Parts: sequence; structure tokens; C-alpha cells
Amino acid sequence: MHPKPTLLFDGDCGFCKTWIRYWQSLTGSLIRYVPFQNAAKEYPQLSREALSKAIHFIDSNGQVTTGAHAVFDTLNHARHPLGLWCYTHIPGFKWMSEYFYMVVAQNRTVFSLLTKWFIGNSPEPLLIQKTRWLFLRGFGLVSMLVFASLIPQIQGLFGSQGILPIQDYILHVEKGLGVSRFWQYPTLLWTFHSDMI
Repeated sequence: MHPKPTLLFDGDCGFCKTWIRYWQSLTGSLIRYVPFQNAAKEYPQLSREALSKAIHFIDSNGQVTTGAHAVFDTLNHARHPLGLWCYTHIPGFKWMSEYFYMVVAQNRTVFSLLTKWFIGNSPEPLLIQKTRWLFLRGFGLVSMLVFASLIPQIQGLFGSQGILPIQDYILHVEKGLGVSRFWQYPTLLWTFHSDMI
């Protein structure tokens, strides 16, 4: 048994190796990272099949955790205890994180591409510039999804047969406000409105 906490991972998986380099930059020499292919003799109680499906974290007492639990144990050693606290204290968080881990583990190629797109090839912790780059693109994606979700709903909301037909609303505001409607309710719909737009 090795006295230092050890994380066993799939040494043949590029996605795994990228994140292992990232975690190494966070934990330094506090954790030993070993491809499971090189540790079969050291840990004969762990099956090769199980090791190929999920990472395994072995603490200094020999206790083994796998999957998302192993991720949070690793980050806990990097002075990031929030994930492990949520895993052990918040109902449903354990199930949700293990489910997400399983989805990622079964689609490593896809998530490897996403990792390269969002973070790049560098495994270093995110800098301010990368965080800003990630936030802006994430915000843009969310905004696009919000507007895209409006497309199938727009006729039911503001169409001529919708909940609040825009033509009736425009006429009501026009009668009540007159010319001041242009600066009190600025919209291109004053010039033209139909179900085609």
C-alpha cells in the first residue's frame, strides 16, 4: 500500500490524461497519479474492467472511491472541498454527479472535443482571460437558446390567434398614447406587424 493518496486512471484515454494534467497542476505532489495499466500488481483487488470504466481514488488508509466521488476526493486534496461537501450532504447531488460522470465516461470522444474547444490543449488552471472567454461564449449560447425557444411559441403568444395578439395590442396602445407611443414603447412593430414576422 502506498502512503500517498493515489488516483488510478485510464492511461490510454486522451481525455483522461488531459484532466489528470489539470488536476496535477492543482494538487502538486499531494496525490500520486498512475495509469491503471501500470498498477495491476499494486492493486490486485481492483478489476481491470472496473478500472477501465471509471477513475479510482485510493486514500492513504486504503479506502477506495470511484467515479464522481473520486473526482471530488481528488479536488478536496487541492483545497477545493465544496464538491465533496455537496456530494456527501446535499440530497440528490450524489446521484446527479454520478450520472453526469457516467455520461461523460461513455462519451469521452465528444467531451474531449468540448474540452479542447472551451479550455484548449493547456491543462493549466483557467486564467482570467480564459474565464472571460468561456463566460462570454456560454452567455452567447444561453442567449441563442432563449431566442430559439421563442420561435415555436411566438404565434401562440403574439400571433393573430394568440394569447395577446400583437395587432390588437398595437392598436390599443396607439389609441391611448398617440404619437408618444414611439418613445414610450419603441418597437419596429409600429411600422409593420403580421404573423410572418
